[in-house]
Amino acid sequence: PHAHSFLLKEIALERVRREEKKRASERALLEELIEKKYDQKDAACALELTRSAGTGLLSSFRAENLLQASYARYRPKDLLEKFDSVDYPIDLVAKYQRHAFYTESTLRAIAYDAEHKIGPAEAGAKVAEIVARETHERWETSRKRRQLICSILEAQGLEQKLIQIMYEYEVD
Repeated sequence: PHAHSFLLKEIALERVRREEKKRASERALLEELIEKKYDQKDAACALELTRSAGTGLLSSFRAENLLQASYARYRPKDLLEKFDSVDYPIDLVAKYQRHAFYTESTLRAIAYDAEHKIGPAEAGAKVAEIVARETHERWETSRKRRQLICSILEAQGLEQKLIQIMYEYEVD
């Protein structure tokens, strides 16, 4: 009986330690966002809305993307130029972010859905498909450019220059 009681107390203490560690981690994530100049209330809301359904963990990365997609005041300049300065309800944006993830993809999914009326999940999937195609096209263009440079240098007997360029290309 004494060993059983001891084990139950240790299990309870371990639960308390883990919960304290989790709360400390969550406070640190909130502080991280506040240090990046996000409003405390906005940051706390975004952290909760992006809490992992599977693990229950918070992510400042997901929260920051949600804040930038929701509020124009948090968007980087390049995204303001692409998507204007429209604010969206954060709880609505969270539905799109679950499927689109990054700030730009989330904003693209919202715009796509506004035009096609297919809902957050389908809009997010469609944007993911579009982004994958665009990425493949960029990689293919880059591959062709690299292949052309290699052909030109080889034709001129500049293999050493080719090796140097390939190394710099890989490092960059």
